Amino acid sequence: MGLVEDLLHEKIGRGLIPIHADRDRPEGGTAFLFNHLVESRSELGEPDRVFRFLVTHAALVRGSLIATTTTPRAMVTTPAASDFIAWDQWSHQWHFSRNVPVALAFHPFYELQEHARRKGWKWETTAVTDGMVPKSQFSIARDMTAAIGFEPWELPNPNAVPSVRPVVAEPIGGSTTLGVRGLPASYCGAPVFGFEPFGEGRLRLILLGVVAGTVDGEGSNARALVMGGALRNAAADVYEALVAGNSWRGGD
Repeated sequence: MGLVEDLLHEKIGRGLIPIHADRDRPEGGTAFLFNHLVESRSELGEPDRVFRFLVTHAALVRGSLIATTTTPRAMVTTPAASDFIAWDQWSHQWHFSRNVPVALAFHPFYELQEHARRKGWKWETTAVTDGMVPKSQFSIARDMTAAIGFEPWELPNPNAVPSVRPVVAEPIGGSTTLGVRGLPASYCGAPVFGFEPFGEGRLRLILLGVVAGTVDGEGSNARALVMGGALRNAAADVYEALVAGNSWRGGD
């Protein structure tokens, strides 16, 4: 897993934020940054227009007050920077898709950027991109699938570093829904990646899905995946609702 681990830390490692443990989340959780593609401008030789979201699983956004860690990997450290961000009205900070039935929650990242600007520091992040989301039909290379998230003992820790765990994505719960086994609850909300063969002897990194809750009847270590395509569709729906001014927030 050395190559996979190194690549995920390089591409994604500065785009993950740990969610602290509390009564509603005994082992905490993981959130990550995702770039929704607003407009492709690559044919013009210009950067694509994107809208960046912080994304996590909906089960993690209950409650009123919670803290997340601003890890050194995801920020430019200054004397003004804080180790943690305290979120008031936590559940109301998140937006949900009205038209795509997935258990994902979205927070506009520009609000966190504005928070940092007011406090005198700035983020320095990476993100999962729209181009990492595979088409509806895809294949993945064997033994090269992994989740990147935070271990329970890293929460809360101002120096938390995400870990990469190898997983096997397979149907779980007697259905065609893909899931993974062996991840602690702190990986809820974490992205899972694989490598798709393309061309001659080449591989590309793809987002398989987001770690969700446990699967009934499958024990505590079996967790379903919210597939990458569903994430992309839900992000587009939330973005359109934000632009139209009628987004659906938690607690609404």
